[in-house]
Parts: sequence; C-alpha cells; structure tokens
Amino acid sequence: MKVLRGTLTFVLGMVIGIILFVLAIGGAVVAVGTSVTVGQLQQNFTDEGPIAKDSDLYNKTILDAVKQAIEDVNGLDSLTLQTLYRHYGISLLNGISGIDFTTKDFYTAPIKDILDDLSIVVNSFTLDDVSKLADINFSDYNLPILDDNLDNNVKSAIDNIMGSLNGDISVRKIKDNFGIDIGVEDNKLIATLQDVALSAFGAVVNAITLDKLLEVDSDTFIPKGENLVYQKVDKYEEVSKSDLANANYAPALGVETYISGAIDTDNDGTTDKLVEKELRYVKKTVKGENGEKSEKYVVDNSCYAEGFSADENETAFYRHVQYVVATNASENVASLYVVAYANRIATIDGANYTLVSKGFVPLTDITFSQTPDNNGNKLNVTAVKYKLEDGTYEESASFYVMDEQIDKDSMLRTLDEGEEAGGRKPYLR
Repeated sequence: MKVLRGTLTFVLGMVIGIILFVLAIGGAVVAVGTSVTVGQLQQNFTDEGPIAKDSDLYNKTILDAVKQAIEDVNGLDSLTLQTLYRHYGISLLNGISGIDFTTKDFYTAPIKDILDDLSIVVNSFTLDDVSKLADINFSDYNLPILDDNLDNNVKSAIDNIMGSLNGDISVRKIKDNFGIDIGVEDNKLIATLQDVALSAFGAVVNAITLDKLLEVDSDTFIPKGENLVYQKVDKYEEVSKSDLANANYAPALGVETYISGAIDTDNDGTTDKLVEKELRYVKKTVKGENGEKSEKYVVDNSCYAEGFSADENETAFYRHVQYVVATNASENVASLYVVAYANRIATIDGANYTLVSKGFVPLTDITFSQTPDNNGNKLNVTAVKYKLEDGTYEESASFYVMDEQIDKDSMLRTLDEGEEAGGRKPYLR
C-alpha cells in the first residue's frame, strides 16, 4: 500500500512538474509577448530592419502585433497600402525605384479593388515612373512629345502620342512632337502650310494663291479716302469661353492667323477659297539649352478639334495680337501701318464685297503725292504714286470694281472714257 502511495505521489509530482514547466514557458512567452516590442526584437538582429520606426508595428508589443494582424486579415475588404504601411512599416509599400507610392491613387484604394481592377494602378503611374522602373531615359530619344508627357499617366500619354499621329497632324506638329525640322524657317511655302492638316493639303493647294507661297511683285492697293492707321505690337490675350465655343468665330484684323483648310464657294467641285482661323497658343514651361526653365507661348490649335468642349475645357488659350489701331495718326510715321489689298475678291455679299488682304504696309513704303490729312486714328489718302519697272513713279488713277454682278473673278480697273463710277468705292494703286 505504501508502495502504491509512493508511486502515485511520484506520478502526480511529475505531472505537476510538467504543467509548471509548460506554464513557466508559456509565462515567459506571454511576458515577452506583452513586454518586448517589435522594434526591440528587430534591433536584436539588425540596425536596418525592414520595419520603419514611424510605423505602429515598431512600437507594438509582439502580442499586440499578432492581434493587429488578425484584425487586418478580418478587415481585408477595406485594407489599403497606406494602412499596411502605417501598421507594419514595410518600406516597399511606400515605393520602389525612387517612385513615391504615397502620391498615387492606388495607395489609398482598398487592395481588394486593386486586385479587381488593375487599371487603378496603371493609371496612377506616369510615363516618368515607367522610365524609372525600366531604367530608360526617354530624353535620349530627342522626341519632344515624350518629354511633354512625362508627367501624364500612362493611358493619357499613350493617347496623346497616338493622337498626334492622326489625320490632323501637320508640319508644325511633326516638328513640335517629334523634333523633325522640315525647313519651316527657310521655306515660305512650308511656313505658310505648316499648320494645315496633312489630310487637307490637297484642298488647300487647289485654293492657294501664288502670293501666299512666294514673294511676288503684284499690284497692291489701298482705299482712297479714310484709312485706319495701325501700330505694331506683340501681345497675347486670353481667349474667352464664348469665343472658344463659337465655331464660326472670325479673327479680328491684326491677330495672327493660319490656313486651316479650303472650301468650294461656287459648288463646281473644286476648292477656291482658303479658310483662315485665329492661331491659338497655350503657355508652356520649357527647358533651355542651359537647363533653365522658362514659360513661353506655344502654338496649340486643339481648341478647334472635333469634340472640344469650351464648358469642360480647363486650359487657357491665347491669341497673338500683332497690330492694333493706333491712338493717333500723327504719331511717328515710321511706326504706323495701313492695310493693303490685292486685286482679288475675297468675299461677296450682294453688291458689297471685300478684297483679299495683303497685310499691313508701313506708311514709309507708300509714296504720297499729296500729304494725307489725319483725323484721330485715320488718314485721308487722296493721291499716291506707284513705282514702274524702270524705277520711276507714276501717279495712281482711281480703280473700281465695275461689274454689275460681282463674282469671284471680278477685279479692280480704271474707268473707261466717259464711264462713271457712281457710288462705287475707289482704290489707289
């Protein structure tokens, strides 16, 4: 009986000892788990651990960290990269290859949504991000369109690059977007047509006149009588929303224009009149050869594109004003201009017409045989001379459009003997 009691005591003692040993280990684990932080544990192994010191996890006890992980797993539907970094401080969650994820849309998006729609991630990356990830310097390609889209997301950048290759591409766009100079500075023909869409070249060529392409010595006329006097300027004015929305907006005299196409006015199947629109600009920050950035105006006619909405537009467009009406015709003659015309009909409205403008002519280029009177910002021109081929000058007669029915082929001419001008408008050569 004593033997049995001794055996039982031994067994119970062993069991209790095992229990106490396990409890001791468990107690030690609990003690460590409730007193030692993750940061302290990391420092025992390395000074440069993967867990950031500004994270919640770094200062949590091991036990609390386990509880946090369980909570995050249970709340997976709303878990974001931002939350994961805040909880666990894993630097990879904040960015790679010098790309800061904290500024991206996907950083605050639920991970579940990202897995369902990866475009959230793709559309958050810019072309510049791609260059860093792929270790490619897009500037090495010397393509301005790539440089211009570095800060755009991948989708927008691709849309812009591919959009530049559509039927609206022009000589100017080829130079601005791809850096290919076709000789705009040295060739008046190319300079004149540089903003014409390649798809409209054929129609424009049919309607263009020689004076638009070459420096031709053709007759030039100014109205006899009052002429508004202009002065040269170089300023940019923001285009109003109403002007942007007006598809039929007619550019004011003195504003820079460009040839946008041509139309058939007499329905004979051939284009015969050029369509000119106001040349539009936007402000752009560009980098000079010295590396310094500056703001400049660059041509951007995208406001004329099909589908453009003035109401939704957020870009400021500008017009380039080159001439304005002078405040006084008695100012320095060397700085004043009048509008000159070619002997060609531009528009017809019943018995009324306009001539094709040849632009602004300096007063110093006109030989007045009688000094014109000035009236505010107008000159009353009554007599001028024109230069003959032998270098001598001849007094100009008055020229009129005498056709009873004016059409595009009507021209200015002098009066025949005994012919009267009636109320027709006179021009001087």
